[in-house]
Amino acid sequence: MKKTLAVTVAVLAMSAALAAPAQATALDKSKAARLAMAVQLTMDSKASFDRWVKARANRNTAAIKDYTFDWSTNGCSVPKKISNADSWKAIFLIPCTRHDFGYRNVKKLASSSGWKTFKKSVDGAFHGDMKRTCDRRFSGVKKAACKTVAYEFYLAVKAFG
Repeated sequence: MKKTLAVTVAVLAMSAALAAPAQATALDKSKAARLAMAVQLTMDSKASFDRWVKARANRNTAAIKDYTFDWSTNGCSVPKKISNADSWKAIFLIPCTRHDFGYRNVKKLASSSGWKTFKKSVDGAFHGDMKRTCDRRFSGVKKAACKTVAYEFYLAVKAFG
């Protein structure tokens, strides 16, 4: 119950911050609040993805800066066995960027034992984002091929991320 309440409060706080990005907030951005928000922004759902996109677009506003998130990215690291690597890097750039956000922020804010659980979630969201990208961009055989490559990317981060 307490965990659900904390996550709900964090989501409401982020929603308020995104709705009025020019206004400063008086919210306490404790480590726990920052972790809760980072987790909310890296869940495996389109709604979470959309919140992350909006937060990223507003990352230079005071309301988002208060979370002190690391928005840096190194793009996509492609498993060596994948052919046409540069094409896939471009296709999956946004899912890779959100995945980097999860690793840079959730990992930093979570305890080492907690990171094991959160890593599964961040990696799962990465896979979900790539599958949704395939659904949006391709059909038929190309969609199936895209999802196969997405699964290979997912397996790589699951094993080595």
